[in-house]
Amino acid sequence: MTIFIANKALAVPIKAVLDTNILTYPRIASRLRLNEAELAVILKAFTEKSEVVAAPRDLSGITRDPKGDPIVACAVAGQADYVVSGDQDILVLGSYEGVQMVTAVEFVQILDMS
Repeated sequence: MTIFIANKALAVPIKAVLDTNILTYPRIASRLRLNEAELAVILKAFTEKSEVVAAPRDLSGITRDPKGDPIVACAVAGQADYVVSGDQDILVLGSYEGVQMVTAVEFVQILDMS
């Protein structure tokens, strides 16, 4: 899995985590309804403004579900301000080593205040 943490996207302190295959996940792809060319454009735009952060070796035990550990670990390694997620196993942390775990709705509210 390749994880990216965006560096100051939209000129506000945003950090995002993205698996390069996430846009093709059935649940996400069905909502986006984009063809392969459109997905490629989105990924290219995102990766051009991103910094690749290697996942730290010790990833276990951060979240209730081990699948969330690499996301949080990379956010910490990349000095992200936020992890925007709908995953309750990540959100329940509240914050971890200075990184705030927020929902999309909460993040939009944060952006509106800045």
